[in-house]
Parts: sequence; C-alpha cells; structure tokens
Amino acid sequence: MTSGPVTGEGFILSRNPDFSTDDRVFDRSETLYMKVWTDQVDYNNLKKAEWELKDPNKRKVKRKLTNNFDNTYTASYQLSNLPSNATTWKWKAKVEDNKKNKYNPSTTITVTGGAARFAGTDGIDSDLNNQPNPFNPTTVITFRLKQAQHVTLTVYNVLGQEVTTLVDEFRPAGEYSVEWNASSMSSGVYLYRLKTDDGVITRKMLLLK
Repeated sequence: MTSGPVTGEGFILSRNPDFSTDDRVFDRSETLYMKVWTDQVDYNNLKKAEWELKDPNKRKVKRKLTNNFDNTYTASYQLSNLPSNATTWKWKAKVEDNKKNKYNPSTTITVTGGAARFAGTDGIDSDLNNQPNPFNPTTVITFRLKQAQHVTLTVYNVLGQEVTTLVDEFRPAGEYSVEWNASSMSSGVYLYRLKTDDGVITRKMLLLK
C-alpha cells in the first residue's frame, strides 16, 4: 500500500494482476495488465490517459487508462480480443494534462499462441518445429514452403529482443532445415519467428545448459 502519490516515471506490463512481474512475451490466452506512473502530469487536471496496441499492419486497439489519483494509471486487456493474430505488437500509453505536461512510454511485446490467420493459406506450412527441444547447445528448425517467396527466420529472447536472424532471403518452394547454435547464450526460453509474404508463425524453444 502506498501512503501518498507515487514519484518518478515508469510503466509495467505484466501477466499478473499484482504486477509482480514485468513481461514482454505473452500467450494469446492471457490478460495483459498495464500500470503507468508519472509525477510530471497533474492527475487532477487530466486531459487524456489512454493506451494502444498496434500490429505491423497498423491494426490497433485503443482504450482508456484508469486514473487512480495517486500518479498511477492502470488497465487490463484480454489478448484473445486483439484485432489480428500478429505476433509483434507496439504498445504505447499517453498521459497528458491540460497544461500539456505529458508522459508517452512505449515498448514492443510478443503475443504467441492462438489460431493463425493469414492473407493466404497456400504459401506457408504451419508445421514449424525445432528438434531437439529442450536443447543444448544446438537445435534444428524445420519449415516447409508451398510456394516461392521471401522468408525471414528470427530468434528472440523472452523480452522480445532480437537475438539473431537465421534466414532473410528469397527461397523456392520446399522443405528447409536451419541449425541454431546457442553456445554463447544463457539458459532459458527463446522464441523463433518465421515470417513470409503470407503471414507469421512463432514457436517457443528451451535452452538448458
């Protein structure tokens, strides 16, 4: 419990309603809990307090933040209600008072799981996989293309930060295997994302050293 207004500025995105963790990777079945705080905006003279999630194709959802009248603003959102099945989403908040004092934090989150919807269904095989999983230190990622197109295969950490790009080129239809050597990486969960002209698929893998 706080005894007075919160000081400083910051934000937390969490899968837990008590904000006990600060997360950047979520499953589509989870609820995103948001908390923003700033002592530079007058909460008694507030102009706007809102948040937004936007995918790479600019499909977005925008909602209001709740003013808690202690320099904090909170909200929650069920991720299964997102307007698309994109994996990468830009989150941002806008808190501004009538004197034009403002705080506009932003970050990127990764949302996995759920049924994928693509502009076309003939080009990409959803059976993206890696073996072994868990692995140490190498694993082989396999995928199949039903038609020729540009392919990007990227590995991310649990914070949604890019670790390495394994493939970024035009490839003909066929089956492919790509090895990732994680000998320089720390143990933990990693995400690998296959992006083609037809959509994006993301899977999880576990490095155990």
